[in-house]
Amino acid sequence: MPIDIRSISNISPGSSTKKTAAQNGTTAQPKTALSAQDTDSVSLTDTVSVLKAAQELLASVPIINSEHVSMVTDAVNNGSYEIDSEEVAEKIIESEQNHPI
Repeated sequence: MPIDIRSISNISPGSSTKKTAAQNGTTAQPKTALSAQDTDSVSLTDTVSVLKAAQELLASVPIINSEHVSMVTDAVNNGSYEIDSEEVAEKIIESEQNHPI
């Protein structure tokens, strides 16, 4: 059942969109049981299977790269870890430009 959103553009908050049968120019009909053509249906494509497989694959990947953490920890502990202040500043500026407040 399609919904025509063009007809709701002039509605103000709190107003009612319901019309009576007389306003619509129709007569009220008694409700009857739904026929097969009145029911809605949903069909899922193979996209669901692909998403499920991707989700399972991502679940098996560790969130933390333990090898990298160990490398950085060792470098910090032995004093060989160097911070490139220009690169840090560039990344901060880039982050701010991509995500303004």
